[in-house]
Amino acid sequence: ATLDATVRLLAGEAVLRHYPGKDFLDDFMGLQDAIEDATARYVATPEWLGTALVLAPVEARKDGVVRKLARAVEGAWDEADAAAREGGAMGAEGWEPVDA
Repeated sequence: ATLDATVRLLAGEAVLRHYPGKDFLDDFMGLQDAIEDATARYVATPEWLGTALVLAPVEARKDGVVRKLARAVEGAWDEADAAAREGGAMGAEGWEPVDA
């Protein structure tokens, strides 16, 4: 619960709403688990083999999460830009019109 609240505070609801696919926190925790597993396996593997078979798949997974997060940030910025042009403000459910 604490990690979820921290991610929501740091990333923002708009970014999380635009995150494609499953929940960002699920992707992040899965990546973290993969990094921990790869670290343990890499130490016990010859470098030339570990780089290709252990580290490369984790790097590809990280790149996928980064791409999805970048799309989410772009979507949130597009939403904010459109709302600002329409005179909106951020509400609990996203951008909402503001009565002048």
